[in-house]
Parts: sequence; C-alpha cells; structure tokens
Amino acid sequence: MRYLTLFSLLLFSQFGVLSQNNTFYRKYNLSGMQGALQMEVTNDGGFIATGQHEGNGSNGDCDIYVYKLDICGNIDWFKIYGTGAQEGGKSIFQMNDGTYLVSGLYSGSPSTYRAFNMKLDANGNVLWIRRYNFEWMMYSVEAANGDIIALGRNSGVLFLMRTDNTGLPIWTRQINGMGDMGLWLDELSNGDIVMSSVGAGIGKDITAARLDANGNFIWNKTYGGNGWSDQDHTTW
Repeated sequence: MRYLTLFSLLLFSQFGVLSQNNTFYRKYNLSGMQGALQMEVTNDGGFIATGQHEGNGSNGDCDIYVYKLDICGNIDWFKIYGTGAQEGGKSIFQMNDGTYLVSGLYSGSPSTYRAFNMKLDANGNVLWIRRYNFEWMMYSVEAANGDIIALGRNSGVLFLMRTDNTGLPIWTRQINGMGDMGLWLDELSNGDIVMSSVGAGIGKDITAARLDANGNFIWNKTYGGNGWSDQDHTTW
C-alpha cells in the first residue's frame, strides 16, 4: 500500500508572517497510488496533483490519476484516466481559464507509448487529449497568448514543442546536448523560453537554457560533475 503525504508551508511576506494557522498535514491511503509526480496550487487556494496509478481497480496496467484538494487538503475529487495499457501523469497546472492541463505518457497498446497533453475542466472531465510522437511529455506550461509550450523526450533526446490552445502543433524542435530528462520550463515576459534538464555530459549534469519564442537557442549552460545523479537535481 502506498501513501501520499502532503505538507503545506507557512506563508511569509516582507512585513512578517501572514498567518500561523494554515499549516496542515494530510496522509492519503488510496489503493494503487504511487505518489504525486507534480502538485500545484490552484486559483482557489487548493491543490491539484497528478501521477501514476499502479492498476489496482483502475482502467488497466498503469493509469493517469488526477486529484483536487481544497485549501485544507480535503479531497474534492479523484479521477483515473487510461486504457488497458500503460499510462502516467508527469506534470499538471491550472490554465488561465480555470481548466487543467495534464502531461505524461498515454498508450493504446504496450508497443505504442505516446506523449500526451490532456485538458480537463474544473471537475476533471476530459475536454480533449492529444498524443504526440514522443515517448514522454515531461513538462508543459501555458504561454501568455494561450499557446502551450511542452518539453518531451524520445529515444534519449529532448524535444521542445509549441501548440495552440487545443493542442495542435505549431512547431517542434529537437534539443541536443541537454540530456534526456526535462525538469522544468517557463515563458519569460518577453516571450523567451527558459528550461532545464538533466543527463547531459558525464555524471548526470544539469543544463539550463534560454530560447526565443520560436525555440532557437540564445544560450545554454551545463553544471555538475562526476558523482551527480538524477536525484540531486531540482529546479524552480
């Protein structure tokens, strides 16, 4: 049996503590859950999370799960998505219109794993799902104009993709020299894209890069050395 533990943090400002009563601890004992791979704060002060369900009473082998928590950590809803093969959620965030975008792996059979982006309404109902010719979608964000910028992986190479707000591709860029594990990306105020990854060079180095709005490199830097591992890295 797996357990998912959620901690919230006290909020501070430059003027002092905003509140000392909004720290909570919750433990969720839900059959088949393998922990949250990403959790984000929602517009209502609650939380949204996604991960992989190990198939106990689910739709198949491993499936995508998404659950919504209120501001106190109580479960608003919990849903599972998938087929008879293997799926998993890797990242999630709330879009400007209040819907949710989930990214990860979605397959129709064991030999056809495909990266996906899936849009859900506020109650977790599927609005659309798009599959792409990558193995995994690692991370996705919403651009200022409503486009979706996504970081995927295929055969040991990273791919950066921009789609419209319905998930239809606008362009795709192969990202060489930055390893095979995308960690994070975001859009800057001028439309440039910043991203980080791990797995480049010797010793699982971490790499950060800045690209323009069309996915062309402005700069990239590698950090690390011998003895580093995937577990050593996190970015924000």
